[in-house]
Amino acid sequence: VIPNRIRNCSPVWRACRAMDQSDSLRSWLQCPWTPGFNVLLKFCQRPSTRHLLWYLPHVEDYRRDQLCHLGDVVYLDYAGAALFSRAQLAATQELLLQSCLGNPHSSSSSQEALERSRDLVLHLFNGSRKTHSVIFTSGATQSLQLLGEHFPWRSGGCFLYADESHTSVLGLRQFARASKCAFGTLAMNDLPLLAKDPSVAQFIEGDMATKPASKLLAIPGESNFSGLKTDLSCLSELRKEKWRILLDAAKLACSPGALDLKSCCADFTVVSFYKIFGYPTGLGALLVRHDAAPLLQPAEATYFAGGTVLSISARSSFVVPKPSLSEWLERGTPHFQ
Repeated sequence: VIPNRIRNCSPVWRACRAMDQSDSLRSWLQCPWTPGFNVLLKFCQRPSTRHLLWYLPHVEDYRRDQLCHLGDVVYLDYAGAALFSRAQLAATQELLLQSCLGNPHSSSSSQEALERSRDLVLHLFNGSRKTHSVIFTSGATQSLQLLGEHFPWRSGGCFLYADESHTSVLGLRQFARASKCAFGTLAMNDLPLLAKDPSVAQFIEGDMATKPASKLLAIPGESNFSGLKTDLSCLSELRKEKWRILLDAAKLACSPGALDLKSCCADFTVVSFYKIFGYPTGLGALLVRHDAAPLLQPAEATYFAGGTVLSISARSSFVVPKPSLSEWLERGTPHFQ
């Protein structure tokens, strides 16, 4: 029996009717391991979850049509990778069978498609080429490694990271240690206090100088461990205090609209696309604000590879790197199929 107060709440009532008309969902609700209709209905009445009303009537139909490869598996590891759908694979197959995609270093059509992909990535995260560069990588981990290899670590500098950071972020402290740069950690909830009170940080090696040579702060947009989200509204104050901000958005970017480059002033942002789309794996990006790009410019001793130089000589040390940051950092042939 649906109470009148529920009937009068039109979005809930529409969801109830749709649920009643869905044979697959009705049978699912009758299974012993499901929470039951009343529990789901109560869940959807909460203001924080009402936006999921559209989800309940169709989730089992979507699983049957698009995720049939799951079988009886209950998949919970969305922090590790998303699931690809049948429609996604069909569209990818159609694109490959109807296109001739060659190496972007020698195919203008593939290079144009690659550049369109950069625009789509920026559009997805509400950014533009006017403010950001997109460097394609194999994932967030390689993006972090690239940043660590090119960031100007200096003796007397400071590197801080949130205590719930991913292992790949913690690996950056090896670069800091090699450069005699002090490093430490802070609680995610203390981030808004850091701009005015550096004592909230707990240093592991070294201490923060009065005027550090460089300051890099690494924070997760959303913790893989607890799901806690960082208050990104305080980043502008931190930048005023000369902090360079590295945002690990590998998990945050999985929620539509959660990563907004226009409102988030992080200097460097890393994402993994397989965590968002499920397929293909081994694809991510390093997003760099233009005003932070000079920090990653090539040094004389930096390794270079195919596609990263304008001119080079095998019989001398002559080499001219490409001026575009994405071309310089994307070493070798990029992922083009």
